[in-house]
Amino acid sequence: NRGLPAGGLEPEDDDPEDAVARELEEETGYEPGTVEHLTTVEPSNGIADTVFHYFVARDCTPTGAQNLDYNEDIRVDTTTFEALVEAARADELLDGRTMLGVLCYELVENR
Repeated sequence: NRGLPAGGLEPEDDDPEDAVARELEEETGYEPGTVEHLTTVEPSNGIADTVFHYFVARDCTPTGAQNLDYNEDIRVDTTTFEALVEAARADELLDGRTMLGVLCYELVENR
């Protein structure tokens, strides 16, 4: 199953964009050139206090190995955005967090 990189803010994080860059590098071994906020959603409003902040990382370059937490097992696979949209259309993108991020980006970029 495909999934977008994800992570949380640490207590010492003053800037969300810096936290995004750190999490991206830890989970994928890629460093972003730029990070931009896409949207913020409450996916389970009324059920849970979860908030998803979506960011777009551009001009990413490989920097080396992942730096995973002890409980993470992540296989990095690069693909095109168009392939992710097609996977969403074909009902092959099962991770809800990823589906929401892909579809939000598709709406914003193709207005």
